[in-house]
Amino acid sequence: MKNHIKIKKKILLWSPMLSHVGTIKAVRETAINLSENNQVFLINNFGDKVFDVKEYANIKEIIFFNSYKIMPKNGLISKFLIYFFSFLSIPQLIFFIKKNKINLIITHLVGIVPLILKFIFKDLKIFCSIQGFPKMNKLRKFLWKVFYNKSDLIITMSDMSKNLISPLIKEKSKIIKINNPIISYKLIKKSKEKIEDEYKEIFKKKNMISIGRLTKQKNHIEILMAYKDFQKKFDNINLVIIGEGELKNKINKIINKYNIKNVFLLGYKNNPFKYLSNSDLYVSSSLWEDPGHSLIESAFLRVPILTSDCPAAPKEIFVNNINCLQYKTGNIESLKLAMIKFFSGNNENQIRKNKISARELALKFTKKEFKKNIFNYI
Repeated sequence: MKNHIKIKKKILLWSPMLSHVGTIKAVRETAINLSENNQVFLINNFGDKVFDVKEYANIKEIIFFNSYKIMPKNGLISKFLIYFFSFLSIPQLIFFIKKNKINLIITHLVGIVPLILKFIFKDLKIFCSIQGFPKMNKLRKFLWKVFYNKSDLIITMSDMSKNLISPLIKEKSKIIKINNPIISYKLIKKSKEKIEDEYKEIFKKKNMISIGRLTKQKNHIEILMAYKDFQKKFDNINLVIIGEGELKNKINKIINKYNIKNVFLLGYKNNPFKYLSNSDLYVSSSLWEDPGHSLIESAFLRVPILTSDCPAAPKEIFVNNINCLQYKTGNIESLKLAMIKFFSGNNENQIRKNKISARELALKFTKKEFKKNIFNYI
C-alpha cells in the first residue's frame, strides 16, 4: 500500500463500460498517475471489477449499479444499457460531487452525462478525453455544439480527431492532444509469463496475431479472407485472434464455410502480452483506431506490425516501411500481399528498422510523457 501524501485535488474519473474495451487501460493508468498527488474517485458504474486499483491508497472505486454479471456485454442492447444507466446515475453523481467536493471530472466515455452537471455546478471543471476516432452525424454534431462546448478541456489522441471536432468548438484552445499512458515496463514482465500448456503447440510454429473485440470496427473478417488466400503460399503459419464480441459466431461460420485451417480463436485474455510477445507479426485490420492500444503495445514489445491505413492513428503515426507494414483499408488483396511480403524472408533489414522506429513511437505513450502534459492543465 502506498503512503498517503498531501492531496491537491479531488478528481473523479467517469467512464461507464461493460465490455473489455481498450479504454479500460487508459482509465486505469490515468487514475494511477493522477493519484500520486490527488484523491481519485473511479466511477465503476456496473461493478465489473476490471480496474484492479485496490493497492493504490489514493484511488477509491465507486460502484453505482452492481449489475455487471446480469448485463449483456456486447451489441446494441449493451450500448443502450450503458447510456440508460449513465443517465439514471445523474442523481447519484450530483450527491457524490456535493458530498466529496469534487474539483474535476475527467470523462473517457459517455461524456455528455457529466457535462449536463455543468448546468448545476458552475465551478466544476470537466475534461473530456476522446477515446477513439469520433464518428459524427447530425445528432452528435448537435450534442457537441450544445454540451461539449462546455468542456474546460478536450483531449484528443490524434491531430485528425482534433481537426474533426475543431469546427464544433468555439474556443479552439480547449482542444489539446495528449497520448494515453498505456506503456509501462509492467508489460515486459507480463509478456514473459508462461503460455498455458493447451496453447503451447500453437506458438511453436510461426504465427500472426490480432487482438481486439470481435466487432465491425476491428474488421477481423478482412484478416480471415486475406489469410485464406495467403495459405495457398504459406500453409504452416498460424493465425491467432484474441478477443470476444458479437461477431464471434459470424467469424466461426466464415472459418467453417471456407475451411480455413490453423485459425485459433482464444477469446478474451487478461494478459494478451505473453501471446503477443511469442508471435511473429501483429495484424490490425481496424476500420478506425485512435490510438489503437494493441498497436502501441506491439511496438513497445518489438513485435513487427502490419496495419490498415485507417483513421486516425494508424494513418497519422504509422508509416509504411518506416515503423510498420501497411495496407489499404478494405483491400483484401493488399493485405494478403503484405502478409506474403513479411513471411517471404527477403526483407529482414527493413523489418528490423521498422521495429526500432515503432518502439521509439511507443515511448511517447508512457506514464512520464502523460504526466508531463496533463499536469500542465490540472
